[in-house]
Order: sequence, then C-alpha cells, then structure tokens
Amino acid sequence: MKKNIKLAKHAGFCYGVKRAVETTKKLKNENPDKEIFVLGELIHNSHVINELSSLGIHTVDELPCDKTGVCVIRSHGAAPEVFENAKNKGYEVVDLTCHDVKKVQQKAIQLVQEGFLLVIVGKPEHPEVCAIKANAQPHGEHVIVAPDTESLKEFEEEIIKHLSLIHISEPTRRVVIS
Repeated sequence: MKKNIKLAKHAGFCYGVKRAVETTKKLKNENPDKEIFVLGELIHNSHVINELSSLGIHTVDELPCDKTGVCVIRSHGAAPEVFENAKNKGYEVVDLTCHDVKKVQQKAIQLVQEGFLLVIVGKPEHPEVCAIKANAQPHGEHVIVAPDTESLKEFEEEIIKHLSLIHISEPTRRVVIS
C-alpha cells in the first residue's frame, strides 16, 4: 500500500531559533578563524547540532578558560552571570536570545520589582525557565518555579500570602495575570 507523506505548511523552527541558527552560521562564515562557542544546544535538534559542529561551531556547557573567541547565547536566554563570565574570560558575546523570551524576562523582572509573586510553570531544568528565574530573582525574593500546576500545592502557603499573583505558564506562551 502506497502512502504519501505531507509536510505541514508551517513546519520548521520558530523565528527565534531560526534567527539563532542563521546568525551563528553567518558568524562562523564571516569569522572563519575565530572559535565560535554556543553555550548549550542552540536548538533541540541533533541534526542541526551536528551540522553546526561540522562547520566548526562548538556546543559547550562551559566556556574553555584557555581560549577566546565568540560566545553565542542561545535563543533560550541565559542568566546575567553567564554574560558577565563570558566577557571576563575575554569572549565576544553575541546574545541570540529570542525577542519573545527577552520580553518575558523583562516582564518577569518588572513584576518582581513591583513586589508581585512570580510563578513560573515549566520544567525547572529547562534553559528558558532557568534564564527567566535567573533574570528575575536578583530583583526580588518572590520567585517560584513549578514543573506543573499540580506542584503548586507545595507553595500554597506562600501563594496565599501574596494578594498579587503572577503566573507565567509555559514560558514560550503568554503571561497571565490573575
């Protein structure tokens, strides 16, 4: 039985990831003699990571201390300390944080500064969730990360203490104020 495979009209990467991949390739193309290091996977796609590696673009969890070059911040964003550490090690930093992710980080900072309780619902170890938390936390002490809404029960006492509750559910989606 013959089967047809159709590619969805809108298949592919979101614009933030597409921008990050294209910009990283362009950086290497324009700077063939510079070492390009991406902190963490630029995209959750092994084929793309392998392609970048074949172009001489290194995916690392930590920047080498004995080298210099370009440090690419992936579309998920990063903690402020990551930027500072890269600069202190002598790397040129290229911030490819997705514009939507940046907006969420900035909104999280603003709300925490205003005294709101910030609740981030998402995988606590996901780089985007880590970056939102890391950017907001220095501006106020009221930041909670829960893997799902069911897990919020363990924070019930703290949530009840705050009359104003900010809930960022699935960071790549929208901010809901309730």
